[in-house]
Amino acid sequence: MSDIVYNWNFHPLEVVYNEDSMANVVNVVHWQYVAKHVPTDMMIQNIGTVGLETPAPETFIPFESLTKETVTGWVEAKLGQEMITNMQTSLSASLHDKLNPTRGPVNAPWEVTPSPSGSAP
Repeated sequence: MSDIVYNWNFHPLEVVYNEDSMANVVNVVHWQYVAKHVPTDMMIQNIGTVGLETPAPETFIPFESLTKETVTGWVEAKLGQEMITNMQTSLSASLHDKLNPTRGPVNAPWEVTPSPSGSAP
């Protein structure tokens, strides 16, 4: 379905408060990968976590300077493109199934649904 938008959310970020003279070093990212069907606003998501190695001091980004794009890059690098593609395929299929159900519950024919006035027909 081409009318699906995928988006990353990251909450929370776990940090080591002080490590190798660096403060608030992100070491675990909790992620949600959300697929949203634009015309209907129906959403479905995958969730997970990735662990990160301690960065070298020269590549360290202070916590207050982090951006969503930076964290997205870390998570995507850890998961790999194949896993992201598989998640998109799975989420797309799940949305398709929700939008186009092929089965579901129905009342048995002998069960009478009360009329709006509360009396049976």
